[in-house]
Order: sequence, then C-alpha cells, then structure tokens
Amino acid sequence: MTFDNKVLQGEWEADQPMDNNLKSIDINAADQKELEKIKGIGPTFAKRTIKYRNLLGGYTSKDQFNSIYGITDEALKALSDNVTIDVSAIDKIMINSASKDQIKAHPYLKDWAVVAEIISQRDKKNLNNLDFLVEKDLMSQDELNKVLPYISFE
Repeated sequence: MTFDNKVLQGEWEADQPMDNNLKSIDINAADQKELEKIKGIGPTFAKRTIKYRNLLGGYTSKDQFNSIYGITDEALKALSDNVTIDVSAIDKIMINSASKDQIKAHPYLKDWAVVAEIISQRDKKNLNNLDFLVEKDLMSQDELNKVLPYISFE
C-alpha cells in the first residue's frame, strides 16, 4: 500500500472562530505557539498534540486527533478545521534495521507478539511488506493500514 505525498486540506467554515489573519497550519511542522493561535487550542492541548505527533512520527489523518489525550470536542473541531497535514513529513521506521525497542516505541506497534513476528520474519529475509501480520491474525487489515505510512522497507 502506498500513500501519496500530498497535503490534506482542512475545511474552513464561515462561522469558525479563529484569527482572520491566521493561515492554515501544517500540523506536522507546527510548534506550540503556532497551535495556540488557533482559538480553542491552549497550551495544554498544543503540548498534547505535539507529544502525540512525536510519538506517531507525524499525523497522517485528522482522525488521529481523536487519540490525543483528553481532547475536547471544541479542540478537535478547532484542529480539524484549521490545520493541514503534510504526509511527506512523516518519520518512518526503517523496519529492516530498527531495533525491537524502536519498533515497539510506535503507538501502533505496542504488542510484543507483533514486534517479535516482525523481527522473526526479518531475520529470514528483508521485509517488503507486513501482510504476514494479518495472515497470522496479529493485526487486522485496518490496523495494518494505519501503521503502513510509518514504515519504510528500504
């Protein structure tokens, strides 16, 4: 599965309460101060948004904002309406050379059985996909699709 390196645009609504001089912000490059410029995003949610972004290696979808600890409906709407996502900025795990701890550090790869199977398969040959995780019922296809943007097979 491949993902195009494109920018996903947020939708602007006429009644969106935000600074009229504020341009849409790239969530994968924004610092805390930039995020705080969005009405409804204070220091706490800005920090949490960046912390989760760093754990992931970057956001690939606005749906991931739902996983930011303690996010309110207002903050979720504010983020979704006022940010873009540049998926070319994603930090990828070099799956054929990463340590087990580097693999397990990703929020979508927390299961030791998944990590152990990746290491086991990679010890046999360089990986060019992770389909075996679905075939062995270690992940669903949806879970695999979520993690694939964070994997490099180089």
